[in-house]
Amino acid sequence: MNVTGKQQPELIERAASLLVSTPTKSGIALLYNEETNNTYDVCLKLTRELLTIQKLDVVCTSGSESQVNHRTVVLRRQATGGLGLSIKGGAEHSVPVVISKIFKDQVADQTGKLFVGDAVLQVNGINVEHCTHEEVVHLLRTAGDEVTVTVRYLREVPSFLKLPLGSPGLSTNYSRVSSPLFDSGLHLNGNGNNTAPSPPSPLANEPKYEKRWLDAVSLPLLMARVSRYKGGTDKLRSNCFEVFTLDGANSNILQFCTAAESTDWLQAISSNISDLTQENIKVINTCCASEDQVVHMGWACRSPAGNTADPTAAFKFLALRGPYFYIFRSPPISAADWGHAETTYNLYEVLFKVHKVCREGGCCDSKCHHLIVVAVFSCLVDKTHGADEECGSTS
Repeated sequence: MNVTGKQQPELIERAASLLVSTPTKSGIALLYNEETNNTYDVCLKLTRELLTIQKLDVVCTSGSESQVNHRTVVLRRQATGGLGLSIKGGAEHSVPVVISKIFKDQVADQTGKLFVGDAVLQVNGINVEHCTHEEVVHLLRTAGDEVTVTVRYLREVPSFLKLPLGSPGLSTNYSRVSSPLFDSGLHLNGNGNNTAPSPPSPLANEPKYEKRWLDAVSLPLLMARVSRYKGGTDKLRSNCFEVFTLDGANSNILQFCTAAESTDWLQAISSNISDLTQENIKVINTCCASEDQVVHMGWACRSPAGNTADPTAAFKFLALRGPYFYIFRSPPISAADWGHAETTYNLYEVLFKVHKVCREGGCCDSKCHHLIVVAVFSCLVDKTHGADEECGSTS
């Protein structure tokens, strides 16, 4: 709810509370979840052996709080002001109602307990998780001078919060239909004398909250691989890749704002994978006779002969050890695993033939993948230990 002619209050998102640690390499990326079709911010921490994905969450930093995941906040509406927040979402779009803006020095901000990204669960004890946008707006506007809201921070903030912010020209008419994908403002642009109302005195045992990056997933890089391909296709993702661990766990799709940033992270992760692979080879070789040394190990993509774009292509782990060429479904961990290869070739019985492979975009140079034909089977091998090299540009 806006008042014409008044200055728009400053928007805040409590950025000062977003603490990002500084390991070997860190930065912000987007994580795309294919199951929920949702994209949200994450913090990446890359160390020598791990890629850690952190998600934002609201934590209680002091005081006692019975329910960690839920917060109940009392908002005392000012005589000449509103609640100092805006919301988006609603059941009609199968998304929760979420706080999309908090206005500095107004009621919601003064509590220190509400954050952009909080899902509204209850209003004055009424469950609103299955209410439409307009129903929640009406409840908040007509709830009286004291409004009690129960909220929960969404670690995976819905992508609709990232749409260009806009207000459909909110009216003082409460029956007006609002758009759930735009902000419905429950604020005024300041009070009558243009001074912020005095915040209430905090209680000694009042809990305090702030946003922090918390570890969500840690991916070991030993024997891991990186892929830029869309699942089941030969299409390269633009500015995106996935990290797959030894046991098949993956990072979901990591997205970056620019090609340079994506390449920088891909190369950094691939370099760590390569270094760990070389160290693992040395460890294995300390227990092997000279004629049984491991020369090379790494991931490749296997596809039927003559068809490198086959969507049924599967990643295999290759190893050159002593007089044998091994193909595994997953990397060998123990000495016994070497006896359970999917296929084993004696090197003096096979023929290796290298082909350059061109993908869409007409690229065919030294950076392209190469096709290695071994006897009657062909596999697409990249030149690094963990990453798919780009060859051509497809989205």
